[in-house]
Amino acid sequence: MRTRQACIVERVIIYTSIAIVIIASIVATVMFIKKGREIAADRIKFTQQAEDAVQALKKDLESKKREIPKLRNQLNDKLRLDELAKKAFDEKLQELDRYFRIIPSVDQKPVLLNDIAEIAKKLDVQKKNITTEPLVDGTQPGTKLFQFSMTLEGKYPAVKEMLWRLENMKIVVRMTKTEGFKIITLNNDNQKMEVSLKLFTYFFVD
Repeated sequence: MRTRQACIVERVIIYTSIAIVIIASIVATVMFIKKGREIAADRIKFTQQAEDAVQALKKDLESKKREIPKLRNQLNDKLRLDELAKKAFDEKLQELDRYFRIIPSVDQKPVLLNDIAEIAKKLDVQKKNITTEPLVDGTQPGTKLFQFSMTLEGKYPAVKEMLWRLENMKIVVRMTKTEGFKIITLNNDNQKMEVSLKLFTYFFVD
């Protein structure tokens, strides 16, 4: 039979083991509760951060929505300005097209002088003192200014017709100076006159 002392030792060991188990359970429970609280706190923090992010996103979205009409107006203004600029550019191109359409090429210079001679011949108007000046740069890029002068002599109606035709030639000619009107005869039926002219036109240079 076991002695009384051995029984006491066994009981101490059993009670100690039970105590250790209980303490370990308590510690584990406390640690589990603490970890659970930390996880819950982290979840609450994450949830709050997510809600804050959502609210910030909503505010940003609302701000962007409020800016949409302003941005739309800015876009419409830009489109209108672009349209006006395009229209102005197209009008400038049309203007240049009209400008160069009425200006002959420089190789038409002999044609111009020949046409004047043909008109004078048909109207029985004499051309005298014809002088031509060298071509110089025109006011527009790609153009040359041609100036020339002459004296016309013939019957008044013929000279008048000659002047009109010069002003309305296909190759545009302009008179810069008209002087020296001179009545040569006083015969009413056959009155002759003389006029000195200085003229100019432009040629397009390729």
